[in-house]
Amino acid sequence: YQARQKSLNRVVALKMVREAHLATAGDRARFQAEAEAAARLQHPNIVTVHEVGGHDGQAYLCMEYVPGRTLGQVLADGPLPARAAARLVAAVARGVD
Repeated sequence: YQARQKSLNRVVALKMVREAHLATAGDRARFQAEAEAAARLQHPNIVTVHEVGGHDGQAYLCMEYVPGRTLGQVLADGPLPARAAARLVAAVARGVD
């Protein structure tokens, strides 16, 4: 979700466990592990994690908001031209590396 972090007056992205009331302990543990792993990463091609927390039993991950379309939205228009696909894969590979 796109949200506003009131304490710093900035736009952020929020990721939350879906159906939090149905989440198992394993679901919550995986979410926490993902948050901790993402928070250790620093790279221009990876969003920055600002905060991990919970509110009323709902775990959340507060991250840098990156405007634009999702990969799914881009690919809904059809396959990318070879050069554009190669640039995208190279950017992802640099982040993963």
